[in-house]
Amino acid sequence: MRTLPESYDIQEPKVEYWPTEFDWIGFRITLGDQVFEDRFWSYCDPLPDLKRWLEAAAIGVNRCSFWFDDEGREFELELEYRNQAKNVFRVSNYYRDPDEAPLICAYVDRRALIEAFYRPIFALDGDPQIKAKWEVRHYSDEICAELGMTFDETVEYAIGLSAFELQETFFNAAPSFLVRCPDAPEGQGFAECLKAFYGEPSQYEIVHEPMIDPVPDEYDLWTIEQRREYIVNWLNSRRANDGSPIREVRSQIVENYLGDASPIVIAHEIG
Repeated sequence: MRTLPESYDIQEPKVEYWPTEFDWIGFRITLGDQVFEDRFWSYCDPLPDLKRWLEAAAIGVNRCSFWFDDEGREFELELEYRNQAKNVFRVSNYYRDPDEAPLICAYVDRRALIEAFYRPIFALDGDPQIKAKWEVRHYSDEICAELGMTFDETVEYAIGLSAFELQETFFNAAPSFLVRCPDAPEGQGFAECLKAFYGEPSQYEIVHEPMIDPVPDEYDLWTIEQRREYIVNWLNSRRANDGSPIREVRSQIVENYLGDASPIVIAHEIG
């Protein structure tokens, strides 16, 4: 039997999100006197699953859940229909014994829960720390900006370049370097490179070597379509970070369900 809340009261859900100095998004879920605080990890980006979970809840799926890895632990968020007036929300350890109690569990209004998770996350959209550490960046972001062209304009321009010109143009627009410490003792080079990364002094010379994936020798003999496919793949390659852009959480399904933002009305003593 699935665990039910101890109190019959419908709890008002509150969800807060904040950026961190690492590739995490911190969050806190509050349900009355119950609190669960953790983080989303960009490498196991949970935002697409969070969006799908909210969409499933919005269309009225009887029981829907998603799990996430916070870089060491796994948790599950679940919403279960009980009746027209209330639903059960649980946060549990994803790998748990059948009789293990949830970490938090309460009756909630479905619309209130969806709104609590959905609307606050967009406050992170455009946040400098989120852009620097969380949101995935592709080569197109830098190359197109440097050339002052749209994606399609960049592709058409690049098709007309020779292999040498293409490599020089794209590398100059989005340079990549391998950081090495060749004089450091064996096993210590990585630690010295980290010092350089964080601006700390090192007793050894730090070398920045250009990282260039050479354009194939036969590139100049390729057809226009072969060149276009190669250039598009290059531009779409991941440049940095792993997390979804915050704006991609936006969902027309959820927007239609919620409508205009409104005060959350909580019903008490139902059951």
